[in-house]
Amino acid sequence: MACSGRPREIIDSTDALPPIGRTLDDFQFPIRKEDRNPDAPQERLSNHSLKGRTTVAALWNALTPGNEPAMEEFDQLAEAYRREKGIRFVVIADHSLGGFLDSVLKTVPWKNHVDVIASGWRWMPTIFDRRGFSPRRPGVRPEFRMPSFLVLAADGKVIARVAGRPYEALNPVLDSLPVSAALVQAAGDNAFVEQIRPRIVHALSAFDAATLTVPDDSAFTLYGSCNANEPSPYAVIPALGRVLSVGGGAQRISVRLELVTVADAEVPTVGDDLCAARAVDLAVRVRRDTFDVRFEEVTASDGSNVWQLSGPLRRISQDSLGRDQVSLFPLAQAPARALRPRASLRAMAARVDSIRQAETAGQ
Repeated sequence: MACSGRPREIIDSTDALPPIGRTLDDFQFPIRKEDRNPDAPQERLSNHSLKGRTTVAALWNALTPGNEPAMEEFDQLAEAYRREKGIRFVVIADHSLGGFLDSVLKTVPWKNHVDVIASGWRWMPTIFDRRGFSPRRPGVRPEFRMPSFLVLAADGKVIARVAGRPYEALNPVLDSLPVSAALVQAAGDNAFVEQIRPRIVHALSAFDAATLTVPDDSAFTLYGSCNANEPSPYAVIPALGRVLSVGGGAQRISVRLELVTVADAEVPTVGDDLCAARAVDLAVRVRRDTFDVRFEEVTASDGSNVWQLSGPLRRISQDSLGRDQVSLFPLAQAPARALRPRASLRAMAARVDSIRQAETAGQ
């Protein structure tokens, strides 16, 4: 007996997603804070913040059918392309931030392979259900469902989309994309940092407390610049230092140092600039502190390129007086300054030698 009635419709959830070549509508979704930093300021994921880099966005609800195998394939893509090509992977969850979402994320492996997890709760269909843009096809009904996945180009436009399991549809797309410019730049910066690190170590070990300079051709100056935009009212003179970490690139270097300082100075009036003082009192005392330091490349008077401190150092923990902004002593920038008592520089140089010898003997 022949069947009668209307033919059965085919549901196509991919057709309900934002079309290829279009940008996403405006949104701002709160980003889930890291477990290790719950007190951090609340950040937001927006359609604008997703620009600048190829992004794979998972639209996810933990309670929808087919969620687990689809997210397993999403995780495979993240492991394959996040580090290799610098592609960003984000998850936009159809859950509010907090209890239920946190409990689910404790059990999913993909949590460790994504850049951002944000909450699009109550806004998912409003932003991502675009079935009205899909062409009419006989027997096919577009319907927005999760999990679904979008690939966004650096300009924010959709270049690929799929509902359900993503690997087969998205792997060829991601495989064809070039390595991101940001990743290429990062690789170059890392190589540069590795080359520059021993020069910083050498500059610290060769620093002469008697002249407050690095006397050889290390190309690093360890005195602060009086032309900096961030004047400091407080300064220290280093005896030796240990490089804890180096970052940045060819334009600016960021260094975390552990310094042993042998003297410090402070301008007599609170709020004054150390570089503007005509005379500075020098107190000889030994301290060990950790600082964040920035170096920028400048052109010296002889035409050579020199890495110079850029702005004041930032002490990781404040001292007993609550001070965290510090300069290495900028004597070389102002040779006419009266340093009181100048004779103590020779005593400091001797103390530096004894500290260095003690450190070397203890290693």
